[in-house]
Amino acid sequence: MQATRARIAAVVAGGVALTGITGVVAANAIPDKPETIPAAAPADGYGGKEKDSYKDKEADRREENGDADRRGRGTVQVNERVYPATPGTCIAFPAPPANAVSNNSRERIAVFNGPTCAGTPVAIVGAGSDALGVFIVPPLGSFRVL
Repeated sequence: MQATRARIAAVVAGGVALTGITGVVAANAIPDKPETIPAAAPADGYGGKEKDSYKDKEADRREENGDADRRGRGTVQVNERVYPATPGTCIAFPAPPANAVSNNSRERIAVFNGPTCAGTPVAIVGAGSDALGVFIVPPLGSFRVL
């Protein structure tokens, strides 16, 4: 038992000595005075102040009114899902056999079988018009704003 106590005392003393050395090294690694980093000049040219422009206010107004497209081109609604009416893009949508298409934009849209807007359109829906019962082979249909 005496030998065990002696070993424990030696291990504890060695740990204290080791910790003391490590503490001294760590204390010397910390600088007395922290470095100060100069603040960068604001990149906007207005001294950090935000400038509200007409475009920002117009975009905020459109977001509040729920317009999907910031350019004000309108939306296309297919089976109660709303999509932006961006000219030239092909948008795929999940399609049951019979579809309701509502064009709330200023452009015509062409509705296609399949997800790629390829081939002959199944229907062409005019600006501000609706088409009910548009037959599309499931599972996907697509439309392109013309």
